[in-house]
Amino acid sequence: MRTFNYSAIKEQKWDSDVLGLIAAIYKEAGKQELYLKQRPEELEKLVEIAKIQSTEASNAIEGIVTTSTRIRQLVEEKTTPRNRDEQEIAGYRDVLSIIHESFDAIPITQNYILQLHKILYSHMNNPFAGRTKSVQNYITATYPDGHVETLFTPLAPYETPEALDRICEEYNRVIGNMELEPLIAIPVFIHDFLCIHPFNDGNGRMSRLLTTLLLYRSGFYVGKYISLEAKIAKNKDLYYDALAQAQTGWHEGTEDVVPFIKYLLGTILAAYKDFEDRVALVETKLPALEMVRRASKNRIGRFNKQDIRELCPSLSDSSIEGALRKLIAAGELKKEGKEAICYGMGDGLEAVERASEAGKNIVVSAAALEAAKYLEKTFGTPYEIGYPAAGELVPNLDYQGKKILVVHQQVMAEAIRQEILKRENSAEVQTATWFMRKKEFACPQDVSLREEDDYIGLVKNGGFDIIFADACMEKMVPDFQGTFVNTRHFAVSGRLCE
Repeated sequence: MRTFNYSAIKEQKWDSDVLGLIAAIYKEAGKQELYLKQRPEELEKLVEIAKIQSTEASNAIEGIVTTSTRIRQLVEEKTTPRNRDEQEIAGYRDVLSIIHESFDAIPITQNYILQLHKILYSHMNNPFAGRTKSVQNYITATYPDGHVETLFTPLAPYETPEALDRICEEYNRVIGNMELEPLIAIPVFIHDFLCIHPFNDGNGRMSRLLTTLLLYRSGFYVGKYISLEAKIAKNKDLYYDALAQAQTGWHEGTEDVVPFIKYLLGTILAAYKDFEDRVALVETKLPALEMVRRASKNRIGRFNKQDIRELCPSLSDSSIEGALRKLIAAGELKKEGKEAICYGMGDGLEAVERASEAGKNIVVSAAALEAAKYLEKTFGTPYEIGYPAAGELVPNLDYQGKKILVVHQQVMAEAIRQEILKRENSAEVQTATWFMRKKEFACPQDVSLREEDDYIGLVKNGGFDIIFADACMEKMVPDFQGTFVNTRHFAVSGRLCE
């Protein structure tokens, strides 16, 4: 079996990149400590945001997803899990909360790691929770042509308990004796943990939770305020590449762990830099406009709304969008791309007066079809029916073989249906419409809704796995056990977005 000797690592000569990253992290950690002493109450705003982002991102890396609304509700413990994915998300939330609150009382031992793994699966009936793996597992890649390739073979099940004990002992020894710099020991431990791959399931999530735990225990608290998991998820290809490079020769003890060390240290430093940027925005109570203005000045070159959202996590999407519109109108920012005008929902009469100048009309509601036909006939303006932003409304869920109901106005409902089918053609998608229906958009299985009872009965008898509908309609069907995707409908709730 592979042996472990962390004392030998201290003899290694480190290049300037590794040493520079370590020095920079210590510098940023010192700045953070100062911020915490000066403005602890403002920084608490970042804690819950980081919990939500960490829970969402770490699970998303493993393909475990739900809607942003449900993630927030689950992390804030305002709801109970409805399905397997949400059960796993709730488990991650629980372990992360324990680490946040009690990191100094969680020793790095196999027993405690097994306990954390058991909590990870505490919301579901998993017979392997809290136990090391019972069968050989493999790290594989699936290619577009369908063939699967084994990239790495972890330790055999019978070797796993001893190896897990050994890396815990080695880590505790070199940290306790101050033999090895913690920022070196932590990536080495996490790398060995991933190569051992001690569990049937949950290894990736446990590795990220343990990273946070080890950093906290060594005095690096950036993960409390900035999601390390979100950083990893954003550039997960770099994560997998670094891991693959460091795995070569691991069984023989000849691996080069430096690529993984550099990757993890770079991620930690990037989180500290984000902390510094965000604390500058929250330390004073700024209006949304000024907060977005300052955030935009921190960006070089082109940026999008998501970039601003990451810098201003305390602001809602509507506040960010409103602030960006004002900054564009004032000439402080320049919007790239073609101008889009939204008749009747945003732009005023001046836009209507210039309707003949449009290069194309996009019909996003059945109510607009006749107007589009008139403009085509009168001015020769072509039109198409569709909803360009449908992809943003369809989260990354498992749609394979699922029965799905979409409740919205016809055009948007159809756009959502096509987006789902584009991702998974085995899905069965039915749409339902409260108001105007036109035959041009209808499919045989689609229905009209006149009263709330029509919707309630449809859900009760439809056997749906997933429902896309306005949030206020979720309360009408309290017994629905599937996944509810909040899809705002202005005519139902009077709201365009969350």
